[in-house]
Amino acid sequence: MVKVNINGKEIYIDGYLKANLDGCKRLVKKDWDMVFVVDGEERSGKSVFAQQSALYCDPTFNINDIVFNPEDFEKKIDEAKQYKSIVYDEAYGGLNSKQVLSKVSQILVKKFTEIGRKNLFIFVVLPCFFELHKYVAIWRSRALFHVYHKNYERGRFACWSGENKKFLYINGKKFYSYAKPKPSFIGSFTKGYTVDRKEYEDKKERETSKTVEVSSVSLRNMAITQQRNAIFYVVNKVYCKSSTKIADEMNKYLPNDNKIKPGTVKEGVTLFGRKIRNT
Repeated sequence: MVKVNINGKEIYIDGYLKANLDGCKRLVKKDWDMVFVVDGEERSGKSVFAQQSALYCDPTFNINDIVFNPEDFEKKIDEAKQYKSIVYDEAYGGLNSKQVLSKVSQILVKKFTEIGRKNLFIFVVLPCFFELHKYVAIWRSRALFHVYHKNYERGRFACWSGENKKFLYINGKKFYSYAKPKPSFIGSFTKGYTVDRKEYEDKKERETSKTVEVSSVSLRNMAITQQRNAIFYVVNKVYCKSSTKIADEMNKYLPNDNKIKPGTVKEGVTLFGRKIRNT
C-alpha cells in the first residue's frame, strides 16, 4: 500500500494500482479516455473500490459524480468537464439487470465520442463483466477490476487489461468463469467510502426504489404485450384471418390515436410463434 494525499486527506492505494492509474492519468492528457469495468459479488466492496480509484484519478470527484441509472449516466457524461471521473453504480441487480446493462452499453457506444473528447474516467460498477455488450467489454473498456473476498474478508481485487481482458471475456463468458487467463495483476484496497456513506446509501436507496418501480411497470407491459400477441396468433392461425383483416376488425373499436397497423399484427404473430417453438 502507498499513502497518497488528496485534497489534504491521506488515503492508501495499492502500489500496482497506483502505478497503472498514474499511467492512465498521463494518457488522458494525451487525448485518451479511460473506461473501466468494476464487478464482483453483492457487498464485496466494488463501489468502495470504484470511488477510491475515481477520486485518485480526479481529486474533484464527489457524490454528484456517482449515478445509479442509465438516464442520469448519459446526462452526467453530457455535463462533465474535461478529465472528470464518473461512477455508474448499478442500483438494482434484479429482474431487469440485463435490460439496464443493455442500455448502459448503448449509452457508452453512443457517447464514446463525447467521452473521448472530454478525456473522461468512467467507472462502470456492475455485478458481472460478462453481461456487458461484447464491443464495450473487449474493445472500448481499458481494464476490468474484479473485486472479491477471501473467507468473507473484503479488500481484494484482480485486474485484467489488454489481451488478457479480451481472452477472459471470450473464454469465461460460457461458464461465467474468471479462471483463465490469469489476471494482469492482483491487489488490495482499504475500507472506506470517499463520499459520505449515509448520503451515498440514501441516494442509492432512492434510485433503487425508482428502478424497482420501472421494473414492475416494464414487466406488466411485457405481460400485456405477450397476451396481445397470443390473441393475434390464435386469430391468425385458428381462424385463418390475415394481419390486415385482424387490424381492420380491431380498429373499428379503437380510437383514432390508437389504431393498430397490419405490420404490428404480423410481428406479434411471428414473435409468439417463435416463443411457442422455443418452449
